[in-house]
Amino acid sequence: MIVDKIREQNLEAANSLSLLKDMISDFKKFSQIMEQRSNASSCLAATSFDTYKKACEAVGVNYNMQDLDHHWELREPDSLSAYKCIKELWGSDSVDMQESETFCGTIMDLVFLDRLRVLKDENATRHLKFVPEVSLSVERGGATITGRANWCLGYGNARGGFESTLIIMEAKKLGTAQSGLPQLIIYLAAVLDARKDSHNMDSAVFGLLTDSSVFQFVYLDPARKLFTSRLLQWVTDKKRIVQWIDRVLEDSIKASPHTTPVKSSNRTLRAYQTELKRGHLFGDPLNDNPDLIDGEDERPVNVVWRGESFTVVECNETEDSDDTNNMGE
Repeated sequence: MIVDKIREQNLEAANSLSLLKDMISDFKKFSQIMEQRSNASSCLAATSFDTYKKACEAVGVNYNMQDLDHHWELREPDSLSAYKCIKELWGSDSVDMQESETFCGTIMDLVFLDRLRVLKDENATRHLKFVPEVSLSVERGGATITGRANWCLGYGNARGGFESTLIIMEAKKLGTAQSGLPQLIIYLAAVLDARKDSHNMDSAVFGLLTDSSVFQFVYLDPARKLFTSRLLQWVTDKKRIVQWIDRVLEDSIKASPHTTPVKSSNRTLRAYQTELKRGHLFGDPLNDNPDLIDGEDERPVNVVWRGESFTVVECNETEDSDDTNNMGE
């Protein structure tokens, strides 16, 4: 009788232990599911944003497509004619890739490389370089948004860190150019944050959206305000498009002590936003103001090399002065 009771108690204990193990196993599975859901909710793909408004809200960018205050236009562009090779490629009977992003990328490669060749400064210590398929990420509101930009143009190693990126290009297949605007907004915000975190002299960043037929230029200023150009058609606006590319490249080169061709008596580095405002029309023309922006300084500076980085010094300072503004971008 006692033996039977002991057996019964042991059986109950074994059942309880088995039940406890099942509960622990179920709890582990539940925890794994919740962790996966948590990771999924905190890591988002840039391609998951299907409207520019959602993208702007996600990364804190101020933009309204219908508001003239977010319009961007060149003032008086220089006269250029640098699209002959592109025109020949577009009309070539040997090419049948007009519906692909590859063809769009080929056209933009030729345009940018041609203009970089023209603008190249032989005395610069770093030159702008194209890097394809660059992974970018931005953290906002506890979530990380990731994506891969088609092309980044900068003066550093974009694969090691994208804080040296100055221009981002998002290419889409023919007829779908504007579908890439939400992604481009995410990428611009990612670079803007990276440049600010690196204490770069200027944190603004340019962007280009294109399907090789339609072009739109985008600019995100340090205050996270977005400006966009009107849609430009390659068929009718070839010259204007090349003028835009030229201006954006030239202004990007001026933004960094590493790439600017003006190393002595430079009045642009510490007044970069003012310089941009005088060459571009940002927002409503009725509110246009060419005056110096608050916080910027147009007094000339020299750019000198010290140690492993460039240093910006006042023109009246000596080479040995310690009172410098070190910009190790």
